[in-house]
Amino acid sequence: MTMHSALQQQRQQQRMGMHTTPVAAVKKTPGAKQSVDTQTTTAAEVAPETRATRIDPSLPGLTLTTWGKVKAYAMFYFTGIKQIRQNGRTVKAVLARVSTGGKSMSREELQIQVRHAQDKIRLVPFVLTILVLEELSLLVLLAVPSLCPSTCVTYGQAMGVAKKHDAVKLKLHAAALERIKGLGLEAATFGKSGTLATLGANNADAKLFAFKDLTRADLQLVNRFMGVTGRIATPISTAHSLRSRLLKHLEYLQQDDRLLVKEELVAQLPLTELHNACQERGIPSAAFSTEDLQKALLSWTTLSTNCKSAEELLPIVWSRLVLFNKAVIDA
Repeated sequence: MTMHSALQQQRQQQRMGMHTTPVAAVKKTPGAKQSVDTQTTTAAEVAPETRATRIDPSLPGLTLTTWGKVKAYAMFYFTGIKQIRQNGRTVKAVLARVSTGGKSMSREELQIQVRHAQDKIRLVPFVLTILVLEELSLLVLLAVPSLCPSTCVTYGQAMGVAKKHDAVKLKLHAAALERIKGLGLEAATFGKSGTLATLGANNADAKLFAFKDLTRADLQLVNRFMGVTGRIATPISTAHSLRSRLLKHLEYLQQDDRLLVKEELVAQLPLTELHNACQERGIPSAAFSTEDLQKALLSWTTLSTNCKSAEELLPIVWSRLVLFNKAVIDA
C-alpha cells in the first residue's frame, strides 16, 4: 500500500461516515485468534483539518521510503501535538457546560479529559527530547513510548506496550491463583456472576474483598495488575498510597462503565478504544480477537453497573486476576 492509496482509503471512509483514522484491519493469528493490525482513533482525537492527511507510519503493509517515513512520522507527531491543544479547548468547554447545569459529560468527552491530563505531563519530556536530540529523537521516541502523549503514540508502540503488560499480567495471575488457594477458594468461584456477588461473606476471605482491609501485599498485586502503579512505584508505595490510587482508578472505571452502558458503546468502540478500555480493566488484549474483547468488556460493565460504590468493584477486579483471559458468565 502506498501513502497515496492510504489517503484515498481514508477519504472514502469519511464519505461513508466512518470517523476512524487510519483504517482498522484484523489479522489472523495462529489458534484462530485475531489481533488488530492498525490503530484507530475517535473523531475527537484528530483535529478536523488533519484527519485526511494523518498517516500512522507503523501500519503493517504501508510501503514508504526512508525519507517518506521520516516525513510521515514528523507529520504524525506534529498533528498529535496540535491535537493536545484542541483537546485542551474541548476539556474547558465541557467543564464549563457541566458546571452551569448543561448536558452531562459523554463517554468520549470523559476519555478526552482523562487523556489530556496525562498528555500535558508527557508533553514536556516529549518536546525536550525533540529539541535536544534532534535527528536522533525519532529513534528515542519509538523506543520509549512512555515519553509520548497519547495523541503521538503509534499503533506499533501501543501494541508493543500491550504485549508487555499482558506478559506482566500473566505472572500476576499465577500469584493470584496461589493467593486464593491459600484461602481455600477455587478459581471456578470467580467465573460465575452469582457466586462472585457473594465473595467476602465468609470470614476466611473477607479481607481479600473488603477494600479497607486489603493488606499491602494484596494492594501491590491488584495495583500492578490493573496498571495503577508501575514496576518501580509499586514496591516502594505505602499501603495508604496504594489504596488511594486504586480507589481513584475504580471510581473512574465505574463512571466510564456507566457511560459505556448508557450510550451502548461496547459493541461500537473503535479497535484502539476497545483495547484501551480492556487494558484499564486488567483484561489482556494484545493477542485476542475483537469478539473476545467485547465479550470480556461487556461482562465487566454488566457486573460493574450493579455496584453501588467503586469499592464494590473489588471482587470483579479479583475475578480478572484469577480468570485472566476468561469472561465471567451469567450464572
